[in-house]
Amino acid sequence: MSRLRAAFGVRGYWLKATGQGQDPFPLNPDYNKDPYKGFNHARGFQYPYPCFDEAKDVLFLLCYKTALRLRAKGFHAKVVFLGICDEHEAFNHQCTLPVPTIDEKVIYDACLGLAAKFGTPSSVRKIGMGVNRFYCSKRMTQPIFEVQRKREQLLLVMDRINERYGKLTVHFGSFDGAADLVSWDVASLGMHRELELIEIYEDVTSTYELS
Repeated sequence: MSRLRAAFGVRGYWLKATGQGQDPFPLNPDYNKDPYKGFNHARGFQYPYPCFDEAKDVLFLLCYKTALRLRAKGFHAKVVFLGICDEHEAFNHQCTLPVPTIDEKVIYDACLGLAAKFGTPSSVRKIGMGVNRFYCSKRMTQPIFEVQRKREQLLLVMDRINERYGKLTVHFGSFDGAADLVSWDVASLGMHRELELIEIYEDVTSTYELS
C-alpha cells in the first residue's frame, strides 16, 4: 500500500480498492440513467438586433414551450437559466426556484428576475433559456396553496385540450402577444417571416450555457 501511495499519491488508495473489487464508482448501466437532464430553447434575430424589451415576447414563447415539454414528460424543474448573446459575447445566468415548477409564468418571471439582477446587453442577437434539475411530477408533494394547485391542474387540462383540438385552442390572455409571433401550423413552433426569427437550436442537453 505504501508503494502505491508513493507512486500514485492519494489515487493509490483507489487503485488498491479497485484491485480488491471494491470500486467506489461502479459502472451505471445506461438504462438506469435519467434520459433528460435539461431542456434548452433559443431563438436568434437578424440585423438590426432588437433590445431586450423587444425580445420579451419571444422569451415568453420559449418559456411556454419549455413548460409544455416539462408537463408532457412528467417533470417539474427547479433551476432556470437565461442566456443572451449580443454581437460580441454571451451572458449566461441561472437561479434556483424555491419550489420546482411546471408553470411557464414562474419560469418567465425567473428569467426576468435574472435579467433585472445582472443586466442585459443593448442589443440581442440570440436569446435562450432552459431548465434543469428535474423532479418526477408523480412524486411531487401537492402545492400547499389552493390557487397554485388549481393552476397546475388547469395547465394540464389546457394541454390536453390543445393536444386534441390544436395548439393555442385555449390559452391565457397574457399569452396573446407571444402567440401572434409564431405560425403554430409549423412543427416546433415554426418561424415567423415578418420578425425574421431564426431557430438556433432546440435540444435536450445537460449543458446550460449559450455561446
